[in-house]
Amino acid sequence: MPVPALRTLSFGETLDGAFSLYRRHFGVLVGTSLLGGLAAFLLVFVVFLLAAASLAGQASFGGFIRALLALGLAAGAAASLLWCMLTYVAAQAYTTGEASVAEGVNAGMRGTPAVLGSGVIAAVFLYAVTTPFRDAYWRFVLNLVTDSST
Repeated sequence: MPVPALRTLSFGETLDGAFSLYRRHFGVLVGTSLLGGLAAFLLVFVVFLLAAASLAGQASFGGFIRALLALGLAAGAAASLLWCMLTYVAAQAYTTGEASVAEGVNAGMRGTPAVLGSGVIAAVFLYAVTTPFRDAYWRFVLNLVTDSST
């Protein structure tokens, strides 16, 4: 099947193409979504149980933050896996007309580290860029609070 020509589509053409793609490849798309969603749920659930077990004996704020960080990374990895799987399957279904759940899982496993890594790099960059503004904001808030209490 030839690759479709790239051109600007109207809103109706976009919807029509999306729904016809869903109809033709419903089983593969739903199977990939279920498999990826189940993997994502299990990953986040296991990390949640481990974090809850580590916090059971202690009530430190640092432990809570570490557990939230681990849970956030697990959720990011799970979302990246699901996104990579579905993107590959949808692209294959659109361009070649052939897609399978196994290919989606394989592509998801290969693409997840890069997607997750770029997300972590973006988060670190945004944290570094916004730090001066956050500090100034909290100084402003503290000044407001201390001025209003006197």
